[in-house]
Amino acid sequence: MNSLRPLLVMDYAFSYLGGAQTAVVQQALALARAGHAVTVAAPDATSVHELHGTGVALHDVAPTFPVPLLGLPLIRADAAARRDLGSLMDRAGTDLVLTHSEHGLAAAALRLGRERGIPTLHTVHTFFLRGPAWGGFLAPAVTAVHRAMTGLPDPRVRLAPRRLDSALRGMTLA
Repeated sequence: MNSLRPLLVMDYAFSYLGGAQTAVVQQALALARAGHAVTVAAPDATSVHELHGTGVALHDVAPTFPVPLLGLPLIRADAAARRDLGSLMDRAGTDLVLTHSEHGLAAAALRLGRERGIPTLHTVHTFFLRGPAWGGFLAPAVTAVHRAMTGLPDPRVRLAPRRLDSALRGMTLA
């Protein structure tokens, strides 16, 4: 079997335990046990004690805008983020990009992977996000912030009956 050098990327903080965080840890462990040289990039990757001593390389990515209460340290997919991720990919010899979020860090990693001809795979964890029923007026702001942070276009398709729910789901499809 050929050994892979996958880069697992997630925008969410590991300090906020959710499905994406659990999936990244379990995927990293499974890949490492199978003999692959795994790197995990996330806002607080080095805080994941389950991955210490497993051979998984952990890389913290500084957030552009920390939002501690949401467990979502926002990272913008700007030139600096792409440069830092590109350098990490070069050092690690990344030959596979696996993302577990749909925000700036994941967008930058997917873009870099595609530009370099590296296979990419995105695992969706959030497609059925729902906002409060009264939150329809927030939909344009959600869409604008996501576009500003990721550089990705709006999907321009109605994905749910309520405007905010549709905007939240649109982040996943962008």
